[in-house]
Amino acid sequence: MALYIIHAEKPTLLDGHKSFELIPTDLMVSYVVDTAHVFPGTIDIPRFNKAVSQTLSSFPLAVGRISRAKSPGQPWKILLVDQGLPVTVVDSDAEKIVAKDSIVQSPFPFLVDRVNASRFFKESSEEPLVKITVTQYTKLGYTSIGVSYAHVIGDGFTVAQFTRLLSQHYQGLPPLDDPPNYSWAFSYQPTDESALDIPCLRDPYHINTIPPFMDPAREKAIRVDIHFTAEQIGRIHKAISTQPNAENCGTTPISRQDALVALLAKCYTESEPSSPPVTKISNVFMHRGISSCPPTRCCNAFVFALGDVTSELDKGDHPPSLFALAQSVRQSLQQPRDPQFFARLQNQSNQRFQEIADSDMCVDLTPGPGEMVINSTWKFDYTSAHFGYPGKTRFFHTILSEPRFIKIFRPNPTLLPDGTWTRPDPRDAEITLFVRRQTLTQFEEVLRGYLTTFGITEGYQFFSYLDSPLASADGLSDLAH
Repeated sequence: MALYIIHAEKPTLLDGHKSFELIPTDLMVSYVVDTAHVFPGTIDIPRFNKAVSQTLSSFPLAVGRISRAKSPGQPWKILLVDQGLPVTVVDSDAEKIVAKDSIVQSPFPFLVDRVNASRFFKESSEEPLVKITVTQYTKLGYTSIGVSYAHVIGDGFTVAQFTRLLSQHYQGLPPLDDPPNYSWAFSYQPTDESALDIPCLRDPYHINTIPPFMDPAREKAIRVDIHFTAEQIGRIHKAISTQPNAENCGTTPISRQDALVALLAKCYTESEPSSPPVTKISNVFMHRGISSCPPTRCCNAFVFALGDVTSELDKGDHPPSLFALAQSVRQSLQQPRDPQFFARLQNQSNQRFQEIADSDMCVDLTPGPGEMVINSTWKFDYTSAHFGYPGKTRFFHTILSEPRFIKIFRPNPTLLPDGTWTRPDPRDAEITLFVRRQTLTQFEEVLRGYLTTFGITEGYQFFSYLDSPLASADGLSDLAH
């Protein structure tokens, strides 16, 4: 094993600044974003380290250190001290990299040296904000580039930009993206205006307690991966868009993702008749390029957009129809595009994030009864960071292992038995979710029933991890505990 401490190439985009103020919605303090890019080849370590240094010139927060607010309501900061980014290089004689070639790998302990975000709650912390682990599989001829990225300085978009730029620098190619923007500062004032319902910020837990989803007494859910082709998703979308009652539910066109989310919500509802029906669906809504937020805003740029069809129950829609669910999702994603609504939502989100972080609390994304959370990066092409192996690089990530928390990705390239690689249609979708053990069979049957109605009887993949070592995650995904 070798350890290198890499400093940013000068000048950086924040030269002349001593610190950078985080906005409150950056304060996902206890979370980290763990990713890995795996490809069939080796890399030159000195050239890779140089590429890291060049990348840090555009991402100088990655070599800073966090400084928490001195008093409640004051800003948390990143001190621009360039303590260096640790790059660990490990040789492995393993004969298999992952147990299954799905994007979500959980537990995720072997491809990254994880950032310990629990240390960020201290008044001063020397914990690195980003760590890179290079694993060289000597028997396989493969390499893994694992990145553990503190969520306070980067969401999925930021990490994608970071790895894309790193890949380009390593290949000696120009950047694919515009540089990060560090200028946006959304100001807010504590408000007593009528509160918006933001379920994901409702019930935080203290950093020194066991997170609810890691409670040993909590029922372990079963992981499910579903793979739909673009053609199948088109059928699902068309069927839900043209339901007999669709014309009475409004005129907002629904997207393909809206239709998928509605279908999964119905599967949860109908497979768990003793539980409340899913009526509230929270989407992680990226708002770069909306309102005053720059298209390449650094750190984080998201809010939780809530689609709520509770009112449909009062109209006799028991439970809400597929189209009503899909349309509620679409409307929830349209609302933040209105400047006045966005300002209100961002203001209240800022206030709540600040209160949670200042109180040494952690955001809990576990969906409550009748709720579902969607964290989709379907539009991101993570494998565009390929380090010189286009069409052969696979991307791996993490998930919260709770029922009704769902992630959607573009599928990875696939290695065929004859040694060639195939790239899926970018409109295909790989979905990972968790289902209660006692309702797993019912969930699959409900899904199969709807798909048959839509004319889909084969060609999709439904893989459950029942009674396998990966049946349920250890709860560590995305978190620092």
